[in-house]
Amino acid sequence: LGELIGWSAPLGRRSAGTGIAFRRPELREKAIRPPALIAMKGGDLKREITEARKASQPRSIQSFPIDFDGIDQTSLADKQIVVVEL
Repeated sequence: LGELIGWSAPLGRRSAGTGIAFRRPELREKAIRPPALIAMKGGDLKREITEARKASQPRSIQSFPIDFDGIDQTSLADKQIVVVEL
């Protein structure tokens, strides 16, 4: 995760926009503010997130479980979507 942030940070640009908002009312406070990195990651995410916070000091790092209807969850057991606001 730290390497992904290192590669992505120079490509991002802060904008005056409000970010990407979700349409569902219960998710509106979870808007993603650019620049942001969105990745599917697996493995020891707690350790990776802790190390990335120390090394790169992003605005925020959040992880979300992957849960799609019709997809076997056993193949995604250790995978999560990670959102890093740079």
